[in-house]
This record gives sequence, structure tokens and C-alpha cells, in this order.
Amino acid sequence: MTTRNRTIRTCPAALLPLLLAVAGCSAPSRTARTGHNVDTVAIDFPDVSETHRGATEEDHWRHELAERYFLEGSLLQMQERYADAIIQFQRALRFMPGSYSVVHFAIARCYQAMGATDTALVYSREAVQRDPDNLDARMQLASLMIANGRLGGASREYEEVLRRQPGNLQARYSLARLLQWSDPERSAEHYEYLRRNVDESEEILLSLSELYLNLGRYDQAIGVMRELMASEPASADIYALLAEVYVRAGQYEEGIRTLLDAREHLLPPSAYTAFAIERLDAVVRNLPVNNAGYANYARALADSLGTRLSGSWEVTLHAGLVHYHLGDAGKADSLILHSLSDEEATAEAWTEAAVLYVNDGRSERGLGFMLPTALRYDDDYHVPYLIGYAFLLMDRYDSAEHYLRRSVAMEQRNSDAWGHLAFIYNQQGKVAASDNAYERALEHDPYNPTLLNNFAYSLADRGKRLEKALGMVERALETEPENESYLDTRGWIYFRMERYEDAARDIQQAVDVGGASSEVLLHLGEVRQALGDRDAARQAYERALRLKPGDEHLLRKLEAVR
Repeated sequence: MTTRNRTIRTCPAALLPLLLAVAGCSAPSRTARTGHNVDTVAIDFPDVSETHRGATEEDHWRHELAERYFLEGSLLQMQERYADAIIQFQRALRFMPGSYSVVHFAIARCYQAMGATDTALVYSREAVQRDPDNLDARMQLASLMIANGRLGGASREYEEVLRRQPGNLQARYSLARLLQWSDPERSAEHYEYLRRNVDESEEILLSLSELYLNLGRYDQAIGVMRELMASEPASADIYALLAEVYVRAGQYEEGIRTLLDAREHLLPPSAYTAFAIERLDAVVRNLPVNNAGYANYARALADSLGTRLSGSWEVTLHAGLVHYHLGDAGKADSLILHSLSDEEATAEAWTEAAVLYVNDGRSERGLGFMLPTALRYDDDYHVPYLIGYAFLLMDRYDSAEHYLRRSVAMEQRNSDAWGHLAFIYNQQGKVAASDNAYERALEHDPYNPTLLNNFAYSLADRGKRLEKALGMVERALETEPENESYLDTRGWIYFRMERYEDAARDIQQAVDVGGASSEVLLHLGEVRQALGDRDAARQAYERALRLKPGDEHLLRKLEAVR
């Protein structure tokens, strides 16, 4: 098989033997197919005898000096002494300024190497103006324009290179890449040229297939991918991309078949297992809400890979996660529980699944696998923490406290667990234990806005340490200045301080932010009532009752203002 290079470049002929690596472009060229050789660009120092008939002896002397300075500059450039090289090149220009495109080109390369791309751009443009056929200078000018964000100008320079030298593969490749987003049709034309004239280039074929995919030309994308697969049969990326093309084309069965066929080529077997997990993860990330075809594809792929790799608990877990996101609750629960019951399952996998159930408000279902499999991970504090949090969300405070206390015993710095314990103690009326737990939580996470707000509200509700509470909620508001809960907390603290105008401002802002809870509306009613505005208080209580019908406390408040 032909060895492939990752870059496509042309290389000019030598100016002088010692200058080959400096004055021209010395990068390697991509292998071209027979009959399509890459043209080279000759750079010749101008001969004064040819450019000026009847040149004087002084002209010859100036020409020799210019050549000498240019040679010295080139040697310094080879040593990466770019500033010194520029001085010699400038001297060469003083003695023979007329047509030395190559000198401007060399100066531009020095400035480019020094990172002075703006100055390099000026000299590169000057080189092109002095010799429009200096294609190396044009190529350099185009690359500098790209570095300076002048993509349109770069495209024009590459097109001019191709007009003068259609076989310049580097220019064609660079132009194809530039046009991929601005003009994908023309980009595809250039990639097709490279496809015909560059021997076995997976980079070109990959770019071309992605272009056809984005253009919706699926048959052409599949053809390119098939050609690529013939040369790279063991590439996981190629199988994944070909499957994506089939899926985008609505050929779901072909997409699944492609992913299953990859097993024959991705060796060792562990490589295919990792590939299958990546594909299932990709399916979860790409699941649309209202595309029944893709949902059926995801379901079928999860079942196919789960069956083929039934001995892998990881594949079983990820197949279960696919069904979870598809809403197949029973099958998801069964697969996830089965996978986490495997003796090889890890605490990280257990935690990933537990977080999913808890965050989705499905704590009771999650406990179905969390509790039976938890004993295996008794050295990981995340496990009792998540079980405790699940019980907390179900208002089962005694069980929640048991597991959360186990978590903090294993890891004292678990500020989330301390915060949940503080909430539980507060609900149980154990205010001293609650305050202590909040202090422990903030000791390890002093800038956590949720902890700061919750502790501040707990103090405000009891009318205790109001200055401390105010300081904490203001720190929380620095993080989220329009958070409804934080604004309500500060307003409630002001209410306890009898600063009713300040309280009304903050709580009204909390309501205006949107989605005010019945509790916030209750606070607004109490503040308006304290200010003597009974109508506004009545309206706030009525709005709160619509959110919490039949609440006896709200009914009493409303009756009082009526």
C-alpha cells in the first residue's frame, strides 16, 4: 500500500545550493498518481546583464553585493537568527531594489517565523506585486491572509495559483478546506480533483464524505465512504461515519448492519466493545424528541448490540440508558439492574445511573437498583450520599439522615451531604443541629450560593442572627443576582428587620422574575399587609391560593385582610 503523507505542498527549485531550505518552500509533497506530477516553481536571482542591456561595471558590482547580502541573510535565516537575516535582506534590497521579489518573499518568511504576521503580510504582498508568477509568494500570502482572518483574499490567491498552475495540489487542497463552509459545492469539486489525482488519501475522502453528508447528497457520501473503507477496513471512525450517513439518509437498517459488521474488523474484541459503548452514547446524545424513525433506530441498535455483547455489563448498562431516554422504563430498569449486579461493575457506573434517576425525580424507581447493589461499593462516599438524597426527595427523612450521616462519616468534606442534613434537621425542629450542619457545609464550600441562601433563610425564618443571614444571602446574590429564591430570602430578612420598603422591593422583584411560588407570594402578601396595603396583600394571597388550593394558613391570611 502506498505510504501517505498528511500534507500537500509543492517545493520550488533551488536558488543557490545553500539557499534551498530557506528561500523556497521545503515541505514534503503528497504522492501524486502517475501522469499528474506536481509542478515546481523556479526562483532565480535576476541577472543584471539580461535585465539591463549595456549595464555598467557599477551595476555588476551592485548586483554582486546584493547577491552576497542575500546569501548571508539566507544563512542567518537557516540558523533561525531572523532579525539579523532581515537586516541582510534589507541591504540586498538597497543595492538591487528593482525586481527582487524573492528578497521580499524571504523577508516575509522571517517575519512570519517571528510571529509578526501583519508585517509578513506586507512583504508577501510586495513579493507578489513585483512578480505575479512567484507562486510560492502567493501561497505564503494566502496562508498569512488566513492567519489574519482575510479568508476571501486567501481564496482569491489560491485561485490565482491554480489559474497559473492547475496541478498545484497544495493550493487546491487549501482552497477546498477554505470553501468547506462558505461554498461547499465548489469545495467538493476541488476535493473530487484531489480524489482523482492523489494516491490513497483518507484525509481527502473523509472531508469529501462529510461535505456530501452536509449537502444531503447521501449516495455520493456512501460511495466515498465505501472507497475509504476499502483502504482502511479496521478504522472505527470510518464505520461510525458510514453508519451516520445511512442514518441521515433514513436507511436505519443499513446503519445498524454497518455497526454490527465492524465487529469482524475491529480487533481485539475489547476494541469493538469500546466502539459499541461509544455508539450507544452517541445515540443518547443525539436522541430527538419527535423523530420516531430515529427513536426506533436507537431502540433496535441498543437491542442488537446488547444481544451481541450480552457478556459485557458495560454494553448492557448503556443499552439500558438508551431505553431509559426513550421512555422504556421497564426495560431500562431491568437492563440497568442486571448490569450493576455484575461483579465487575464499577462505582462510577453505579453513580452515573443513580444520578440519572435522582435528577429526573424518579428516586423510588432508582432505589430499586440502588439498594440491592450498593453494598459492593461501601468504600465510596457517593453511594450512601445518593441513596440518602433519593430518600430526602421522597420526604423519608429518617432514612435520608441515616445514609447522609454515613456519607459524611466517610468524607467529612462532602458539603452537599452536610447541606441536606441541615435541611432535614431544620424540618425536624433540631435548629442547633441544623445550624451546625450548615456551618460544616460552608466550611468546605464557603461560596456555594445554595448553601448560603438556605442557611440565611433558616435564620430569617426564626428571626435569628439577621445581620449574618443578610451577609450570606448577599454573597449568594453576587453569583446569581436575579435568582427568585435568593431575592425572596433577602426580602424576608428585611421583613424580619422591619425594613418593609426594602422587603417589598426584593420580594416584588422575585415575583417579577417569573414563576413565583406560593411561598414567595405569601411573603409578598405579608409585606404588603405590613405596609397597610390590604388590597395588594389580598391579591398576593389569592394568587398563592391558586397555586396551593385549600392551604389553611393562606386561607386565614386571606380572611384577615378581607
